[in-house]
Amino acid sequence: TLGFFAPNRLYAHDQSPGGPTREFKEMISAFHDVGLEVYLDVVYNHTAEGGNWGGDVNTVGFTTLGGFATAAYYQMTDSKILVDGATGTGNQINYSSEVARRLVLDSLTYWTETMLVDGFRVDLATVLGRLPDHAGREDWGNQRRFFGDHPLLLAIRDLAAEHDIEVIAEAWD
Repeated sequence: TLGFFAPNRLYAHDQSPGGPTREFKEMISAFHDVGLEVYLDVVYNHTAEGGNWGGDVNTVGFTTLGGFATAAYYQMTDSKILVDGATGTGNQINYSSEVARRLVLDSLTYWTETMLVDGFRVDLATVLGRLPDHAGREDWGNQRRFFGDHPLLLAIRDLAAEHDIEVIAEAWD
């Protein structure tokens, strides 16, 4: 949940620059050669950076999105504390934000077009159907509202139809 465009280097034998990506693409090709489809489990509801665990906002530092655009990517309270509306991590992404929605669509497009995966299983997918900016920052009931016609969900649907891929949503709450 830190590198939305990179396979996990820890799983690769080839640790050279570009090695994990090459290995991943070779793996996908080998699976396709024997008739297997590959679905990637993706986590777009939160990131692995920063957090508000146990009430301590300084538990870990930011390394990517929060390092330069916290307010553009994350759902926050009026006092600028990261919200944990459903993720259990305290760093829930705000899909009222166009830049956050674009990150997901660019990532899905990359894994589909470049890495040639056949589909996705979206972790805590209901978070992708929320519009936190449509409610007060402290209005937890309305912060959790799900919008089936959310622009991100509609764009994912269209991307899946365009590329003939499957998208499975984990219905969380």
